[in-house]
Amino acid sequence: MFSLPCRLDKYLCHNLVLTRSQVKTLLKSSEILLDGDVCKFGKQIITQEQVVTYQGKHITHRGHRYYQLNKPKGWVCDRDNPHYPCAIDLISDPVADELQVVGRLDADTTGLLLISSDGKWSQLVRSPNQNKFKTYQVELSQSISDAQIAQLEQGVELNAEPKPTLPAHCKRLNDNQIEISIQEGRYHQVKRMFAAVGNKVISLHRCQIAHIPLDPNLKPSESRLLNEAEIQGIPTSK
Repeated sequence: MFSLPCRLDKYLCHNLVLTRSQVKTLLKSSEILLDGDVCKFGKQIITQEQVVTYQGKHITHRGHRYYQLNKPKGWVCDRDNPHYPCAIDLISDPVADELQVVGRLDADTTGLLLISSDGKWSQLVRSPNQNKFKTYQVELSQSISDAQIAQLEQGVELNAEPKPTLPAHCKRLNDNQIEISIQEGRYHQVKRMFAAVGNKVISLHRCQIAHIPLDPNLKPSESRLLNEAEIQGIPTSK
C-alpha cells in the first residue's frame, strides 16, 4: 500500500496518476520541485513534512481508490496464477500494485468484482454480516426443486466442513436458473452448495455485493470507480 516515506517517482505516479515512464520524463524536464528546489532524482526518498510541487501547485496525497469490475471468464484474482491473467490488470491504474480484490471469483465465474487500495474497507466488505449478502445468478444442469431450495435456505452440510452453511436467500428465475444470496465466502461455496442438494452449476455470475450491484452499463472487462454512496454504504455491524 502507498505510504510515506517513499520514493519521489512512486509518489508522483500515485498522486498525478501517471505511468513510470511519464514520471521519468517529467523529472527530466525539471518541472518537479522538492521543498522549492528542482529534483530530477526519482529514487529520492520523501517524507510527510516535505513539499512536492508541479506547475506551481502542491501535489497532495490522492487517497484510496475503489473500483467495480465486470469480470469476464478466463481471468482470476491471483497475481501469481501461472495459467490465467489477473483481473486487476483489466483496470487502468498507474499504481495497480496497491490494489487488491475484495472477494474472489473463479476463472469460470463472471460478474462483479470490487477492487480497492483500502485494506480496512476491503476487510469490512469481506467480513460475514447479515447485511452483506453476495448475490449470484446460477444456471443449473437440472431443474431446481422446491425441496432443494428449502434445503439451501436452511443451510446445507458441505464435505469436510465442520459447520453447515448459513441460510441462503433464493429466488427461482426459471426451471434451471436461480438467484442465490449468501453471507459467507467459503471455497467454491455456491458450486458446493448446489452439489450438496444434488444439482450441478453450469454457469455462475455474481450480480451484487452488499448494497452494490453490478453496473448494467459495464460490459465484460470494463470497470469504473465507485461513487461515494457505494463506498460509504458498507455496513460495519449486524
